[in-house]
Amino acid sequence: MKNIIFIEKKSHIDKALSLADYPDNLIISLFPAVSVELEERKVQFKTPEDFFLPDRLNDMGMDNYGRTDGFCKYLDEVIKSKISIFSDENINAASMHYYYFKILFDSVLSKYFMLEQIIKAENPETLFYITSQKEIIDRTLFFRRSSIYSQIIPVISKKYNLKYVPYGDEAEFYYTKKRDSIKLVTELIRYSPGTLIEYIKTFTLNSLLSIKLNIENKKNKNSIFILASGHDIPHVIEELKKAKSWNILQLYYDEIKTPSPIFPYEKPLSFESDTEILSALKNSVEGLWDELLENKRFHEFFVFEDCDMFPVFEDRLGFFIKKGIVEILDVYLRHKKAFEFYKSGLILTSTTNLGYIGQSIIHAAKKAGIPTVTYQEGAGYGSPDAPMYEHTEYLTCDYFLSYGEGTENHLKKTGAQYSSKIIPTGSARLDKIMQKCQEKKNNTIKNIMYIPGYVHNNIQHFPYNAGTANYNFGVQRKIIDILKEYNEYTIFVKCAWYSHKELAQYIKNQKLRNIKIIENIPLEYVLARADMYVLDFPSTVHLECLVTGKPVFLYLDNFMTRMDPEYRELLEKRVFCCQSLEDLEKELSEALVSRHVPEKNDDLYIKKFCTYLNDRKSLERVKCFIETLNTQNSKKL
Repeated sequence: MKNIIFIEKKSHIDKALSLADYPDNLIISLFPAVSVELEERKVQFKTPEDFFLPDRLNDMGMDNYGRTDGFCKYLDEVIKSKISIFSDENINAASMHYYYFKILFDSVLSKYFMLEQIIKAENPETLFYITSQKEIIDRTLFFRRSSIYSQIIPVISKKYNLKYVPYGDEAEFYYTKKRDSIKLVTELIRYSPGTLIEYIKTFTLNSLLSIKLNIENKKNKNSIFILASGHDIPHVIEELKKAKSWNILQLYYDEIKTPSPIFPYEKPLSFESDTEILSALKNSVEGLWDELLENKRFHEFFVFEDCDMFPVFEDRLGFFIKKGIVEILDVYLRHKKAFEFYKSGLILTSTTNLGYIGQSIIHAAKKAGIPTVTYQEGAGYGSPDAPMYEHTEYLTCDYFLSYGEGTENHLKKTGAQYSSKIIPTGSARLDKIMQKCQEKKNNTIKNIMYIPGYVHNNIQHFPYNAGTANYNFGVQRKIIDILKEYNEYTIFVKCAWYSHKELAQYIKNQKLRNIKIIENIPLEYVLARADMYVLDFPSTVHLECLVTGKPVFLYLDNFMTRMDPEYRELLEKRVFCCQSLEDLEKELSEALVSRHVPEKNDDLYIKKFCTYLNDRKSLERVKCFIETLNTQNSKKL
């Protein structure tokens, strides 16, 4: 009988290969870095992606919306029936965390599906794997420091009556989000002294801006509460501060602050009644969790193809019920009082996919009559399909500032439900990139920049979110193999600082002289230095490359993304879109061998999905909207 050895990290390889007592072994690499190392050692292996068709995962991802919808609706009904204040205040605790619950379901069920396909195909006797200790769960409910596989394998082994053997133990599994500042500065110096100066200038200004956000209330100023401050929001803050008539306050949605940072220092508010409510709630949620553990309907949401997956979900769901619900009410009550004190103003955020803390703040603002505004966060809002946003981003805030009319046109075309009023303004950030890069536009192609999409593994979201780690990595390697043949060009591979270490290692192993890896510099500081771009996923980076005016070659894999045919037709007037890697290789060959790239300057797609009127006045439109909205709300109050 065959034995399967799963390897998830490079550090597991030696232990895995030492299992000499089991001669009939099949090694399965669960992560690209392992695949690279095994290839270097000339060890035969397979990946889970060898055992199924990719479209199956996208279909499963779509089905999981129904599961997530039903789960959140049912859990909200149970919570409201057991805890009256949630009913009285119309707080839908589970729905506030919809974005993360969907990813949790996708992450677990996709891994279960992949393992099951391997077992059905190979009919093994024993499964070997490295266990990882369970981490301290945070409110994202993600598997950040423990392996999903090591928790699912015991469950699936039991279903198929297989023997499973842990061949090691490891305390810490996943990466930390700590950027090495020394590496960053070294990379900047190596790449360009001018880029280093630009980075220091921008970083210093942003740091000062962040410090100034946490200021006391000024009675003669209008208040803007900043929630998520990514993408275009810093440009809006900078513009509003010039007027010197705005009190800009930063809210915290990723941690609990007591007292809330937006409470005015000169008028502290009493928390006595809230403390009593929260103390009583802590006892209530313990009883609620005990009841849910015996609730048959609740357990049905975690059954996948006759396999009860609840043991994999249990700790995280217990955390949400016993701690998350208390945090939701705590944050809601405190912020509602703060907003009622300020009376006027608005919330501005770059996304509402913030988890239950951010959603609690938004709900408190609405209850206090404070308008809520989302400013689009990059790509995925209309042209490439991103069903998640239709279930989240357009349903929470009062207003949604979009990069162009394409967003609302898409929603109307698909019949999606949305409650936000969508206002096309254009992207202030893309306007700045357009101005900077087009000033440095070079008609001669010397430098090519390949910007690979992100590699997801332990945490996964379907559908159309750049595929699985092994699949995506396979695409990236093939693109590198295509580009490395053009020795007369300098190829920059711009890797994100928190991803793509395995792709960088693959390139280094081949000792390719014409390929230079940029790992630690933010894209905005190096984008203008390329004469042409190659992309494998239409992410936000895709929009940034479009507005440079330079040639863009985009690989559109049906598994990794899907585009509306009408909008793809528009995009092809600006971008070289390739449906297969063979098409990409052919298009690049025709352009690079002849040293002639046909011009594609049509800006209709850019107007619909990037900069609206393409007049570089996006920021002016946003500022005008905010001022008008604040005036209207002040009069109403």
